[in-house]
Amino acid sequence: MANMVMANIPIPKTVESIYEDYRMRREGLLMALVDDHKDLWAACGPDRDNLCLYSYPDGNWAVDLPVVEVPPELPEPVLGINFARDGMDRKDWLALCAVHSDAWLMSLIFFYAARFDADGRAELFSLVNQHPTVYEVVTGRVARNKMYKRKLPRPAGPTPAQQAAAAASAAAMAAFEEPNPFVRPGYQAADQPLPTGRLLTAADVSPALSGRQAELFWPDDGKWYLIQFNAIYQDTNKADVQYATGEFEQLDLTEVINDGHCSLLSVIQYSSIASPSVTLLRAPMRAFASRTSFRAPAIANQQAKGPCRSTAAAAIGSGSGATHASRRNGKLVWLSTTSQDALTAGLEAGLDTVVFDESQAAVSNEWQQLGRFTAITRAADGRLLDAASGAVVGHVRLLSSPEDLRAAEREAATVQGVVVMDASDWQIIPAENLVAAYAGNTGATLLAAAPDCASGRTMLEALEAGTDGVLLQTDSPAEVRALMKYVRERRHGAAALQYESATVTSVQPVGMGDRACVDLCSLLVPGEGLLCGSFARSLFLVHSECAESRYIASRPFRVNAGPVHSYLQLPGGRTGYLSELKSGAEVLVADAEGNTRTAIVGRVKIEQRPLVLVEAELPDGESCSVLLQNAETVRLVGPVAAAKGSGGSSTSGGGGTAREGSSGGDAPAETAAADGYVWQQGGSSMPVDSQQQGGEQQQGWGAVSVSELAPGHRLLVLRQASARHTGVAIEESITER
Repeated sequence: MANMVMANIPIPKTVESIYEDYRMRREGLLMALVDDHKDLWAACGPDRDNLCLYSYPDGNWAVDLPVVEVPPELPEPVLGINFARDGMDRKDWLALCAVHSDAWLMSLIFFYAARFDADGRAELFSLVNQHPTVYEVVTGRVARNKMYKRKLPRPAGPTPAQQAAAAASAAAMAAFEEPNPFVRPGYQAADQPLPTGRLLTAADVSPALSGRQAELFWPDDGKWYLIQFNAIYQDTNKADVQYATGEFEQLDLTEVINDGHCSLLSVIQYSSIASPSVTLLRAPMRAFASRTSFRAPAIANQQAKGPCRSTAAAAIGSGSGATHASRRNGKLVWLSTTSQDALTAGLEAGLDTVVFDESQAAVSNEWQQLGRFTAITRAADGRLLDAASGAVVGHVRLLSSPEDLRAAEREAATVQGVVVMDASDWQIIPAENLVAAYAGNTGATLLAAAPDCASGRTMLEALEAGTDGVLLQTDSPAEVRALMKYVRERRHGAAALQYESATVTSVQPVGMGDRACVDLCSLLVPGEGLLCGSFARSLFLVHSECAESRYIASRPFRVNAGPVHSYLQLPGGRTGYLSELKSGAEVLVADAEGNTRTAIVGRVKIEQRPLVLVEAELPDGESCSVLLQNAETVRLVGPVAAAKGSGGSSTSGGGGTAREGSSGGDAPAETAAADGYVWQQGGSSMPVDSQQQGGEQQQGWGAVSVSELAPGHRLLVLRQASARHTGVAIEESITER
């Protein structure tokens, strides 16, 4: 009976619906363990099979056999509560059932919330944590109707590990997240509210409150935090706000008004208004637990009825002028989808133009609740019209035969506006032909339709220059994010890595091990390599084998990265093990200045080789290490000290040429600083990338072989969060040694 009931219960998908499910199931368990404890005792005879205590979203409870299905559709309560009944005091048995019931309730809500992000899980837990546990009520520790004050997630002083994790996350998101001028790194809350503010009142709650700034008081620490209102929901008297520290929260306006905890400012402290052409409303569209909780009621209701099947297209470019953009404005990404999740992912990544079919005017109005954008109408004849003015901004060109391609090439010199090349029904994609044809037409913007990120990248790289943009036709949010990230990296470049200088303390041979040589599908230049190390918290820059020596030719595609246990920096702020690499995988190539790019792995060779352990100390005294093959072709990158010169042409410190074969091995502490690091090339020593301006040598870098490395040498080390789960930085205490 219980199993059939469980099978017919709909799965809650929003924060509010999961909380309501928890609340009613908790009431059912309290009814069983407090009000109906005699009936529960009688139903749990030891002579019966394994029994479970279930509760349901309607507030009822039942004792029944566990589900037969393996694995079960939902987490199951503890098994066999009836077998312990007669061996314990009744109160103890009820308390034991209560503890297991609490554990089951928590497993249920986080099973439902598995797809939520950290903000969503935090909001859900803050709702659940208002209630005493079933165990607290059953044992009489807390009154049944007791409600704790809800503790919402709030900004707090980050630990060093949290700061490192935040920096890694920021670097991963920088590729497709525009900076928000309202957010101020290092912002500190105030002890007193600003004199330019006044207490928020019920009369202030209106759409006009959106965009205003205020200060919010937190009783826990007695501080006032600067916030900005991003969206106002008058039907529920709630608001989406963002802190100056970057965090988001949904406020209960009734509560903060009654408590006098919100001071509305009359003067803007930090401007969050971007360029006039940028119309995207970002703040409500964060990757929150339940997206419907951040949509207007029309969208939430529409989603409840079923997924909207309208086809939308969205563009990223120079604000609302994206539809008129030329090649100078960078690459465009348009999205054609029937998925609101895919559209939401695009808006969060910076899309600001959405294209609808002629019959989708109503949907256009509803979808604008997801974020502000310029609406474009796609006419039946393929024209693209500005929905506000009716002006033609471009058209769609269907290509299904060589004749269509030739016609498109003929019009390439004279056509104006946006041209979407849709060759989805033709196996031979004519991107290169049209890229060449449109090369001289600065008044046209050529887009190419693509079904996924990989195809889109091919279009954007056709004939190196590529098309001006891509029409991405997908319902996958992951594909949208992946292509947006690629476009951001192509346009702005990833944020430069910040290295620290570590001093070598020990270099020791340690015996044989399985070493991984990574051969890339790209050529590396001097200064580039892979970031590797024994610990994720500190990665060394291992130089490529692009230098020739008297013993071996240059292999500029190869990095002898170290033994298979080593961590390797990957794109998106992630790490992986060298043992996991294989052909086709993407890795992050870094240079001595912190610039990065992605490269494809061609092959990985794993062989038994002698290893050497390099140990170093960071400026704060923390130790770090890396294991590498003991070979002269394996080099680590380090800084060279600045030195004053007389304006001569020498690039090594002290004004003279570097000694042949020297890397500071004889007197590492002094010579390394005087000569700079050197590497062998063609039988002579060559200092690397130390620049000289106005008679004073600037800070540079050098690569030194592990066979010549000695205590006192300095090496470049990337420090980041040490705790990792599947390669992603997490906030967790961990000890590695």
